[in-house]
Amino acid sequence: MRFAPGLAPLRHRDFALYFSGLTVSQCGSWMEQTLTTWLLYEITGSPVLLGIAGALRAIPIFVVPGVAGIVEDGAQGFEVGVDVRQDRVLHALRRRGAVPGEYGPGLH
Repeated sequence: MRFAPGLAPLRHRDFALYFSGLTVSQCGSWMEQTLTTWLLYEITGSPVLLGIAGALRAIPIFVVPGVAGIVEDGAQGFEVGVDVRQDRVLHALRRRGAVPGEYGPGLH
């Protein structure tokens, strides 16, 4: 079976199954989201509630990555961030001659 160059990965059975399953799942998610918002608007008739529902649906997208980053980094992540900022300030001061020390490519 010949495929267009962009569809060549579909020759592999595992990828074709994965891609078709992903496509069906994504279509189902879009249908669920569309029908849920349509039903909410039909029941309430309120565009304000429709906006609130959309905002509530987006909360996990914005909150979960931040919480996961905090959990992953732990307390050490803050210390590393402070060290990096201090290094940048010291580098900038040395470049302007406000702090003694060498400045040049590869020197911090």
